[in-house]
Amino acid sequence: MRLALPQLYRQLLVSTTTLLDEVPRPAILTGVGQQMPKRKQTKSYPRAVPGRKQVKLSGVPAEVSTRVMAPCKVELLAEPTKSSSDKKEYRVIRLENGLRALLISDIAYPLDKLDEEEKDVVEEEMELEDEEESESEVETGDEDDEEEDEEDDDDTPMKRPSSGSTGLKMSAAALCVHMGSFSDPDSIPGLAHFLEHMVFMGSKKFPEENSFESFIAKHGGYDNASTDTETTVFYFESPRRHFHEGMDRFAQFFISPLMKQEAMQREREAVDSEFQMALPSDENRILQIFGGLSKPGHPMAKFMWGNLASLSPEGMSDTELHSKLHKFWVRHYTAQAMCLTVQSQHSLDTMQDWVVETFAEVPNNGQDREEFSTLSNPFDTPQFTKLYHVIPVENEYKIDLTWALPPTLHLYKVKPLHYLAWILGHEGKGSLVSFLRRKVWGLSLTAGNAGDGFEYNSTYSMFPVTITLTKEGYDNVDKVVQAVFSFLDMMAEQGPNERIYKEIQKIEDLDFAFHEEKQPSENVENLCENMQFYPSERYLDGDDLMFQYDPTIIREFTLALTRDKVNIFLRSKEI
Repeated sequence: MRLALPQLYRQLLVSTTTLLDEVPRPAILTGVGQQMPKRKQTKSYPRAVPGRKQVKLSGVPAEVSTRVMAPCKVELLAEPTKSSSDKKEYRVIRLENGLRALLISDIAYPLDKLDEEEKDVVEEEMELEDEEESESEVETGDEDDEEEDEEDDDDTPMKRPSSGSTGLKMSAAALCVHMGSFSDPDSIPGLAHFLEHMVFMGSKKFPEENSFESFIAKHGGYDNASTDTETTVFYFESPRRHFHEGMDRFAQFFISPLMKQEAMQREREAVDSEFQMALPSDENRILQIFGGLSKPGHPMAKFMWGNLASLSPEGMSDTELHSKLHKFWVRHYTAQAMCLTVQSQHSLDTMQDWVVETFAEVPNNGQDREEFSTLSNPFDTPQFTKLYHVIPVENEYKIDLTWALPPTLHLYKVKPLHYLAWILGHEGKGSLVSFLRRKVWGLSLTAGNAGDGFEYNSTYSMFPVTITLTKEGYDNVDKVVQAVFSFLDMMAEQGPNERIYKEIQKIEDLDFAFHEEKQPSENVENLCENMQFYPSERYLDGDDLMFQYDPTIIREFTLALTRDKVNIFLRSKEI
């Protein structure tokens, strides 16, 4: 039986025996999540990261102007605001086809010295190759093959050029397509994720399957990709001397991918493998059930992963699926929906020339991207405001209280949910979690969404509060829920506090000013997605900083955290 609210709060956990098979679910598969992993789990060789530096925030971004480069017209946009200790140079351009690019020139180390060190690295690589060839000839026929193999394995890392002692860094590029799993056709769930895999399968210019990955791996780099609800991100990193060719190969994903029909089954199996890896995750299983609580017709209810079954629709031949895949690419992989970020130890002019050379041919279909912002209040359903008991895979006690709030992408200057999450997640004296720990009811508490597309998109914003319970807390879960709402009542009564907001704002400013430099691949991956949601002057800090205190907006979201609008998942093996 599922208890409706507010009855839930009068009789919480009194004869509640909700079963998962009562929950509305997608037709294809149930009990699985939608937080898709990256395409593969490949790690690069570790490199030294510069230490922290004391900085101040810089001033006003530059005015928009235009610069003409034959044969492609390039528009210069406002530069992003950066911290004054950030020695990198930035430029934002829009190509004639509509693609926007953020160029990041890391030239703190003199370029002429980099050229010299790069020559040394190339010579060292050639010497190592010669040594390895000689060793392989000598080792042929050796009686102690197994022992020598072990020694070779131990020595392998030492045979890599030690670029960590030089000023050389990896170069990286990332491209975000403003399209994700929300755009999956109803007849082919998981098509966006499948397409993300298929574009790697060769292009007209480089027709060999996986030639891009082979090129990147051969030169000591790595690549990856991921599909979210409204974005798809591709990125790679490579040594500086191979970056130009890497960009050329990378651009072909978005110019002329082959996506051959004979490669489809292998990539279906790769997608299915990722799906199978996600099955044991409690979070993923709950998220899939969660999506099934949305209104009929909303894309949240779709099965976004894709697997062998969903990507082999009944009654649809591979030839027909192949045709739909290409049409899907033409519809959504269009230049005006793409944002590119490149970072390298090259000058801005050099990188701009390379971007124009490699990405100017990305087609523009002249169509507006598919919008979902009109699909508001997707969880305004009777199924959402229930208490659900879930038997987890892990042996744990947890309770998740979640509210579905209006989208907040346009409120990035205020960040009302960040303010609320900070207060609810505070662990000091007088905090909610300190009370729960004193009662021995809770071990930890987290508040606020993760910022991924499932919890934060153009149709809604999730606000979850998750408490890891003790056994005693599980036995007194009604009192735990009462404590949460008592705390929320206090927040509503007290109202927004400007002093607290300014304190949080200052902490975020300091974190932005003193943060450690990210690895190039991580940096471009994050920034290319930021480019889809913020103006160019806010590409670097729009996702992190709090710019404007607005008590009206904060109060509105505080008052929305009510008892009659909450969804509760209670996890325990003791159901």
